Amino acid sequence: MGAGEARFGTMTLLSEFLKHGEREYTHKRLGLDRIREVLAALGNPHQAYPSVLIAGTNGKGSVARMVEAVLLQAGHRAGLYTSPHLASFEERIRIAGQEIAAEDCERILADFVKAKILSPEGGMLTPAGEALTWFEKTTVLAFEAFRRAEVSLAVLEVGLGARLDATNVSDPIVSAVTSIGKDHTEVLGDSPFDIAREKSAVMRPGRPLVLGPMEAPVRTFLMKAARMAGAHPVIPPWPEGDTESFSYGPFSNLSLGLKGRHQLGNAATAIEILVALKEAGWEIDNRTLREGLSRVRFPGRFELFEGRPALLFDGAHNEPGWESLARELSAQFSGRPLTLVLGTLRGRSGRRALEIFQKVAGRLALTEVPSPRSLSVEEWRKILASPLSYEETEVFSDPAAAWQWAREKTPREGLIVVAGSLYLVGALRKLI
Repeated sequence: MGAGEARFGTMTLLSEFLKHGEREYTHKRLGLDRIREVLAALGNPHQAYPSVLIAGTNGKGSVARMVEAVLLQAGHRAGLYTSPHLASFEERIRIAGQEIAAEDCERILADFVKAKILSPEGGMLTPAGEALTWFEKTTVLAFEAFRRAEVSLAVLEVGLGARLDATNVSDPIVSAVTSIGKDHTEVLGDSPFDIAREKSAVMRPGRPLVLGPMEAPVRTFLMKAARMAGAHPVIPPWPEGDTESFSYGPFSNLSLGLKGRHQLGNAATAIEILVALKEAGWEIDNRTLREGLSRVRFPGRFELFEGRPALLFDGAHNEPGWESLARELSAQFSGRPLTLVLGTLRGRSGRRALEIFQKVAGRLALTEVPSPRSLSVEEWRKILASPLSYEETEVFSDPAAAWQWAREKTPREGLIVVAGSLYLVGALRKLI
């Protein structure tokens, strides 16, 4: 239940709208024609402000947050659209650094009903009567919210892929592909080059395309694709230092509000986006860049809470993310007893996750994710049938029970890590 539902109780439009969230990925119908028709009927709200469009297998949300933080520090009225949310739907749409109010969502949806774009039951239809997906509806809502709030620029995180993602109807002045890895292969393809081809669709002729850390052959592929399309590829070098103190090109004594060495690559991508914006006329100076990066926050991404035991939330949900998290845990918490609370969705390799984390975790609590697409208790038990090197393992249908077991088993000097899915992180973070 989102914050809006809790406040409004029997509220109709927003609560009906949110009911479709469970089918966000189970009813995938990618394409841009439907959303373009609806946006045209609304007067094309997405054309009322410039935008930045960020795609990538991992890291795109962090990069988007960094860009937003610096823009806000520089005094710009930025909008931010990301997905998924941890606890409240309103997290997806931020205006001037604040989550959209449920009341504002309700007003916009009411106007959509008056315009015969939205039914009272929460469905959104094109003028020809074709239904939009839930993510498409959410994107329309975000675009209209940004127009009404008169944002000076919208930072948009791609939902899935890029070529046929609803956000790709925008006309960004700078785009980025943060990383390329295997995820959503049933839609994007199994080859990294197929995935890269889908994500490269965020580029625009004559405009910068920033390419984050990725394998050299894939980067070369994207550089060639960008040049053929008339875009200008930008390749950020890796920063020098760590998240506490690093330098990048002419910028020195930088620090990041987000932790984990992988965030340095995301920071380089964000800085190049901001440099491109500055070259396009946006006022961003060295001081606001430094202060914005130091103040950026992103709940559920390598988010550490000190305690006895300490607790770390991380939304790593695919193989590249799991490998990155395991490296960080090994580097920063070596020698501390570590218990992993893990849940993930079908379509990801649960077995591969366990193989990766057995290098750093001694105890393992597997659980179901609060999603109809969750890997089930029965599926986890089948995966555990093959030997692994964990000291102790348990399987729980209830994430809260998995968390309680982890608390009981982890020494006071140890660390509990919750990972595998942002849905799981959101549920336990809210509970705890």
